[in-house]
Amino acid sequence: MTDAAHPKVNAISIFLWLAVLTAAEVGVVYLHLSPVVLAALLVGTAVVKALLVASYFMHLKFEGKLILWMVGGTMILATFFLLMLWPDIVGDPWAWVMAEG
Repeated sequence: MTDAAHPKVNAISIFLWLAVLTAAEVGVVYLHLSPVVLAALLVGTAVVKALLVASYFMHLKFEGKLILWMVGGTMILATFFLLMLWPDIVGDPWAWVMAEG
């Protein structure tokens, strides 16, 4: 194995970015925003943090295109499933039964 396989990553810099994003998430909770805005901000920062971890600590940034397509396809499929189940997650799935009776 050669030393030029992967470029060096400044792990301390990535750690500091993750710490700043975590502090921002904690701070956003105390702003008393609407639940929709709060959820959007928290999910958005969680996605950014997950991308940082996957890109640098799991070395996906330095992998070939095949693995990126596999991970990207999985993320698209997971998002599709979440969007399809969203009405059951946030709504009352038994409301139609109670309306008939």
